[in-house]
Amino acid sequence: MKKIIVTLMITGSLYAQDDIILKSAGTDATKGILFQNSNADTLMDIDGDGLISIFGTSNKGAKLRLYGTNATYLELASSGNYTSSLTWNISAGGQETDNMFIGQGTGESITTGGGNMGLGYFALNKLTSGGYNVGIGRYALEKNTTGSNNV
Repeated sequence: MKKIIVTLMITGSLYAQDDIILKSAGTDATKGILFQNSNADTLMDIDGDGLISIFGTSNKGAKLRLYGTNATYLELASSGNYTSSLTWNISAGGQETDNMFIGQGTGESITTGGGNMGLGYFALNKLTSGGYNVGIGRYALEKNTTGSNNV
C-alpha cells in the first residue's frame, strides 16, 4: 500500500466552534506536529515525547519549552544556555524533585538533590545532590555541592 501525503495550505483565518484536532495517520509516537512560517523556520514543535517548544524567529532565540517526561519542567529563557531564565524543577539526572531555580546559571548542576530553592545569578550553581537549601542573591551558596539544610 502506498502512502498519500497531502499538503493543505490555508490562507487567511481558520475558525471553529469546537476543538481542532490534528492527527497523524501513523502509529509512531515519536512523531509530532510542526508549525512553520514561509521561510521554514519552526515556530512551534509538539513532539511525541511530551515536549512542546515555542520559538521566536530563528534570529531572535526566544523560546518557551514545556517538558512532560521524567520530571515536570518549565523553562522561560531568552537563549538555550540559561541566560536570564526561570526554571522549575530542572532535570539533569532525572532524580531530583521539588526544586525551584530562578536566574542565570542557578541550579544548573543539580542531579539528585531535592527541596532546593535558588534565586539570583549563579545561586546554588554547583549543587549536585544536596537537599533543602535556600540560596538568595548573587552567587549565594554557589560553592555548595552536596550540603543540605543551608540558608
